[in-house]
Amino acid sequence: MWVDWGQEGHLPCQIWCFLVLKGLPQGRNTIDYGGCKLTDGTYAVVETGKLERNEDDTRSEILQAFVKEVGLDNDGRVTDRNFYLAETDAFVGPCAVIPDLGGPPNRYFVVEPRGKWVDMFVSWLKMPPNQDVMEPLDESSEEEESSSSEEEDEGEPDLEENPSDFEDSEEESSGGDSE
Repeated sequence: MWVDWGQEGHLPCQIWCFLVLKGLPQGRNTIDYGGCKLTDGTYAVVETGKLERNEDDTRSEILQAFVKEVGLDNDGRVTDRNFYLAETDAFVGPCAVIPDLGGPPNRYFVVEPRGKWVDMFVSWLKMPPNQDVMEPLDESSEEEESSSSEEEDEGEPDLEENPSDFEDSEEESSGGDSE
């Protein structure tokens, strides 16, 4: 769930449960929790974190890296969780989050809201073609791409150089009968 945290901005949160608080003291006896004065109402117990804004990482415009605030041991396992109370009135909208498989256990990718996809696509269409460059994720994927494209080139006739190769293979596959 996207939650509006005021000065912190909108952040994705994982909801663990809801609390309905009633009959809380008011005035001088108001309960202060994490700098917020609690009043009667419905709250969500959530985990949150920070969005990673890396200008160098342009692999995806739809996915944004997100790191939960947790405690990790020396082996990288989650040992402590940080829970917060979020007012349900601060909910902005739903969000989809995908774990970063192979990455740290507290790292996720937040999918941009679907309502933004159209604007992102239109801006991509208007972008000059020379700016739309897809770079390999790492060196091994670059090597795989180049070797697989070489294999494809060996198995298929080059129609520009010798179009008759294609016509011969077409006759063989149809049994040589032509009408």
